[in-house]
Amino acid sequence: LGMLAQSSCALGSETTEAIVQALLRLDQDPESEQQETTLRGIRKTQVRLAAYFLSRGREDWARLFA
Repeated sequence: LGMLAQSSCALGSETTEAIVQALLRLDQDPESEQQETTLRGIRKTQVRLAAYFLSRGREDWARLFA
């Protein structure tokens, strides 16, 4: 989803925000140790994507991950 959001943003697609919202919905409180490991990967993706959006001048989308 992170790469898809980056590509969507680079192309100026209207679907970028929907992709970001899907990525945000994946982040939740872990119910097990295994789920915590998975959520760390999701959170890393969110941080990378926020940095990407900042580099593209899209502070509005980057702030969604705060």
